[in-house]
Amino acid sequence: MSVIAQIENLSSLIQSGRYGSAERLLLTLRNRAELPEEVNDINHRLGELYYQYTHQYSQALVAFEEIISLSGEGFADDRFLAKIKRGDVFCRLGRHDEAIQSFQSLLELVPSDHFAHQTALLRIRAIQDALIKKQKYHDLLEQSLEPRINNAGAKFRIADLFRQSLNQPQKAIDYYQQVILEFPESQFAPESLWRIGNLYNQVLHKSDLAITAYEQVVNQYPSCSFAADSIYQTALIYCQANRFKLARTQLRRVISHYPSFWKMYAVFYWLGVACESSGKAESTDHRSAIKAYKTFINLYLPDLESANFGEIAKHQLDKHTINSQLNQKITQLEVNLPAKEWYYFESVISSENFSAALNIGYQIIADFPTTQYAEKVKKKLPKITRYAAIQQLQKTAKCPQTLLQIGAIYEHELKNLEPALDVYGQLVKTYPKSDWVAEALYRMGVIYLFEYKNISQAIQLYSTLTHQYSSSVQAMQASFQLGEIYRYLQQFDLAVPAYQLTTKHIEQELYLGDGFKDSFADQAEFRIAVIHYQKKDWDSALTAFQDFLRNRPNSPRFSAACTYLGLIYQSTKQKPKALAAWQRAISFIQLKGPIQSQMVAKELRLIESDNQTPPPSKMIEGESFLEPITASRASTENHRKNRVESPNREHHTSHQQVLEWLQNLKNR
Repeated sequence: MSVIAQIENLSSLIQSGRYGSAERLLLTLRNRAELPEEVNDINHRLGELYYQYTHQYSQALVAFEEIISLSGEGFADDRFLAKIKRGDVFCRLGRHDEAIQSFQSLLELVPSDHFAHQTALLRIRAIQDALIKKQKYHDLLEQSLEPRINNAGAKFRIADLFRQSLNQPQKAIDYYQQVILEFPESQFAPESLWRIGNLYNQVLHKSDLAITAYEQVVNQYPSCSFAADSIYQTALIYCQANRFKLARTQLRRVISHYPSFWKMYAVFYWLGVACESSGKAESTDHRSAIKAYKTFINLYLPDLESANFGEIAKHQLDKHTINSQLNQKITQLEVNLPAKEWYYFESVISSENFSAALNIGYQIIADFPTTQYAEKVKKKLPKITRYAAIQQLQKTAKCPQTLLQIGAIYEHELKNLEPALDVYGQLVKTYPKSDWVAEALYRMGVIYLFEYKNISQAIQLYSTLTHQYSSSVQAMQASFQLGEIYRYLQQFDLAVPAYQLTTKHIEQELYLGDGFKDSFADQAEFRIAVIHYQKKDWDSALTAFQDFLRNRPNSPRFSAACTYLGLIYQSTKQKPKALAAWQRAISFIQLKGPIQSQMVAKELRLIESDNQTPPPSKMIEGESFLEPITASRASTENHRKNRVESPNREHHTSHQQVLEWLQNLKNR
């Protein structure tokens, strides 16, 4: 690769602030260069690097002196430029007499119409005039006891001289800082602070210090005329550093807080650039880019003077070309927008900002409803909605009910059980005296029992619930669930007391349809009778079912109880009574409808292995005798929905099949 080709990498190194790497590259290339013009070009770049960026002025002098020492007519202009730059370096060092001598030497070498002659002459006059004025202001400062002397103004003018003609930016900063510290309320203070920012930004290339100074302008003098430009300059620094997300924030800050800013045309243009572009670990915002560019084109460009094109880095273009280029850019952005919005949507999800992701998703569906991206969003939105709800709940005041809601979303809607257990456990540990602990314990028991099949852990949780929160609704439901577990394990001596504990609570009724209401107490009493039947304790079973029918004539299990009575009479060789009981079941089903037949199919499966005439419940193949029992106040609606919709489930036996099965019992 040639020297010239490798130099192409220099600007990116300088722009990214990697000055040391830039210097090493130039020194390496200079050692390898063979042609005098290559050496000359590298020395010039080295001198500029030392002068403008690293401020190593003695080394800058060496580089420019090497150019000045070149011989040959072909390098005349290079020598003249190097003499000018040498004079500038002397100024930076505060050696103004030597700077004047360097410029003076040019006047003797070149004709008066040459650019170098004119530049040198202007520099000499500016320095000499500035030195005279500086002394004048110093003399005024020594007379500061006199009221007519404006010390703030004098120091500000001295700073201006160092900033401009005397070319000593650090000295200028020192004087501007004196103005700010000594005269913070003067009219010169805001501009002094802004000038410091500009010197760090545009002359010394120390962007961090520039941003600090600009931010101080806004914080200390928010209503001054320099505040808006300070924010704007900060945005440009971020753009140059490819930190576009920060640039967007600053530019929108100008639009929001300083709507009359005179460079607003440039604010919208650079906002378009910042939204269109992306830096490291940043995403683009093409929707906002389109909006910003359109605002610039339609509102500002028609009346924009060509002198202002430089502010948007378009000084070499005319208005028509700028308009054409931006319209082409907008068209391409609009074509790519659906894909970009989808990518942005996914990136926001990855960052777990689910509320923002929801808004982006809604916008994609609204703007691009017929695209593949809208369909993809629709598939993701339900899950994102749940996570957004969790994040909103997490922002609210921490309380037991909030934790329970979060746990319920993880458990029921996201089916993400580990976080659900963590949240429920946090509730139990943090708020042991809260009424909501009972619900959390119950939900944990449900997860361990029905999802993890961890019966021992479920028993432990349900037992804790029934003992420590015995008056709660969940304690009643936990005791019923313990009864179900022990009955399933055929530990009937433990199951019966658990069911009996259930019946001691106030009944919690649940409407099933067809005028029937169910309750845990109803189920518990029925299960106790079934246990006697399973133990073949016919007398106890008969008494229990008769009591059930007498006490609960409106039970959804009325026909099921009649069916069991028939089986008991059959087992005790009392066929007439058995036939009467089964006929009673048939008649009640025919009178009351499918709720009764469903309960016959459901409750008779409990003892199907003991019954020689299989019940009409093919749906139970492969199922556990245990079923989840809804206990949560938050999930009562789901329980109701499951119960009411149960007739439509494929695995349920039909109403007619139950009637046929009962008729077969009679006819057998």
